[in-house]
Amino acid sequence: MTASQVVVTLALLAQMYGVDPALMDCMVYRESSYNVAAVNGIHRGPAQWNPNTRDWLDGKAREDALWLHGDIGQGPVYDLALMAWAVSEGYGPLEEAAE
Repeated sequence: MTASQVVVTLALLAQMYGVDPALMDCMVYRESSYNVAAVNGIHRGPAQWNPNTRDWLDGKAREDALWLHGDIGQGPVYDLALMAWAVSEGYGPLEEAAE
């Protein structure tokens, strides 16, 4: 998946989940520079998921009727969809952590 494909995929997922596409773009650029093969310690992929966090959110998403992607398998599209869903559902840093 090229950087251009990541950008287009982000825009579509942002629209699907009703989140700000600029926010999604900023997050993925900051985490991986749109590199779907990015690795930083245990963090992987365009969203740089920690495997434990990814698995936890995966379980939450599967319980939510607003999760639109079912079981599409692992990969960059799934990781980006999970990010869009998580942002739409308010998952993110605690207010104290953001200060």
